[in-house]
Amino acid sequence: MVKRKKDTLSKAGPVDAVYSGIKKILEKARSTAYRAVNFAMVQAYWNIGRVIVEDEQKGKAKADYGKKTD
Repeated sequence: MVKRKKDTLSKAGPVDAVYSGIKKILEKARSTAYRAVNFAMVQAYWNIGRVIVEDEQKGKAKADYGKKTD
């Protein structure tokens, strides 16, 4: 539910108040969707990195090329 101040409604016409409320609803939905997609993409990239590391290390603490850094 959108909270409106009384003085806002008296200054703007009823149609303007409706459009303003709809605009706020859409902006909030877009923001929520953006955050959800961003979170899903971060998870996907993290899992891709995990798969690559597991493949390179094949169960060892370091990949073979990491032995030279000891």
